[in-house]
Amino acid sequence: MTTRTTPRGAAYADYTRLEARAALRGHHLWASVVLVVIGVADGILPGVPSIQRFFEVVFDMRNGVQTILINDYTGLLGVVYWVGVFDLLRVHVTPAEERRLALYLTKPISRTRYLVSKLVPTAAVLTLVGLVGMAAFAAGVLAFAGPADFNGGAFAATGLLVLALSAVMLAIVNLAFLFVRDTYNAIVVASAVFIATVLPGGMYIYRPDLYSPALKNTVVFPANLLWHEDDAVAVAAIGLPALLAVAVALTALAGLRLRRTDAIRA
Repeated sequence: MTTRTTPRGAAYADYTRLEARAALRGHHLWASVVLVVIGVADGILPGVPSIQRFFEVVFDMRNGVQTILINDYTGLLGVVYWVGVFDLLRVHVTPAEERRLALYLTKPISRTRYLVSKLVPTAAVLTLVGLVGMAAFAAGVLAFAGPADFNGGAFAATGLLVLALSAVMLAIVNLAFLFVRDTYNAIVVASAVFIATVLPGGMYIYRPDLYSPALKNTVVFPANLLWHEDDAVAVAAIGLPALLAVAVALTALAGLRLRRTDAIRA
């Protein structure tokens, strides 16, 4: 018994393969290079006594490894997030700006399948970029300090939490992009999401007295991940599924919005 592929199914399969082949782009390779450079340069910061002292006093970093990692996690989030933002511009904003979105959303490719075919390869590539960065960071820490102060399990768990957080941020941006009409406003929205994530940590430098212990442990990213390094694996066991579930839910909302294309001037 043979299984026949419908014309619509064949068109979807062809389109999915096309998007998968196009997912890896030049800026992903450059992002990986940037993360590797950060990993190679890991030993510079704690090697400067004034910098190490700053992180010890302000963020309560116990040793040079934690000083390295607070910067590594910040770099990981920033690189993966902003590379993802520019990938997401290609899903809705750029096609709408160039008056091509209506063409993309015509049959035989449904709106849901259009979204899935764009987002799944993008998520896979961004995850790969993030894992390259984590490998470079681990190598940098081990080259600087050796294994004595480096907790590999906590590092892996925390790095994956950072990637999951970036997935939630990008899911928020993906949904918000359906309500903007041009690249300028899309970048403004993406900047607002990023600032909302990292600003509490920046403000903590100047006014730590404004933060209760509970608030400090919740919003002062990424220092809060290192303050509880010993519990990182347990936190990740709960946090990873929760963050990924939020990202999936937000993506489903984006799919619902995209299906109502009468509200979008494609």
